Amino acid sequence: MSVGCFAQKATMGVYFNKTIATGEFGDNLGKNPNGLIINGNYGIKNTGFSVGAELGVSMYSNRDYTLETPTETINVHEEDCYYTGKAMLRYYFLRDKAISPFIVGKLGFSTFFSDMTAEEETDAFENRSETHGTAFNSGAGFGLQCNLGKLFNFGSTRKPIFFEASANRNYGSVSNYRDIKGFDGAARNLDNGSFSSRTSHMDFHFGVSFSL
Repeated sequence: MSVGCFAQKATMGVYFNKTIATGEFGDNLGKNPNGLIINGNYGIKNTGFSVGAELGVSMYSNRDYTLETPTETINVHEEDCYYTGKAMLRYYFLRDKAISPFIVGKLGFSTFFSDMTAEEETDAFENRSETHGTAFNSGAGFGLQCNLGKLFNFGSTRKPIFFEASANRNYGSVSNYRDIKGFDGAARNLDNGSFSSRTSHMDFHFGVSFSL
């Protein structure tokens, strides 16, 4: 997801997002999150800067387990995920080249939630979606933007297609969240798997974007 920022152009695109949780956040998660991000950027004319925003969703747990209530045993499927939203400022080092390195600063939030679905709904348990908490994030990263038309000699120079890869370090505030990694047998209540910690992590983005 990138922008031809030197001619005051806008782009939109999509990334695959691979997250590596760090610190206590990483210790509490059974698996590192994977997800998708939609991104838009607008280039500032005659400069190497662009401004933009990204929205995404990532999942880090997807599992079936047994929940025990005082009256019955219920088979539950749970998905643990989070939404993200961030504002961005980028600087591109090269103008109108086939490959341009860039740096980026980000500021935003992550909201954690869980969807729980019973194999068969009962009086003791109904399907539910729960929001656990929101963390505020700040971060910085670097990456490469590749103009595919210039690299492979195709497409319009006015509306180029880009491939982009970047690595981003994010510092997250404390938030509540869930991970059902410990539910190897029967879970006696839904408090099992609840955590609270800082939510710092690394993001690795790979995607394409199109000029508008």
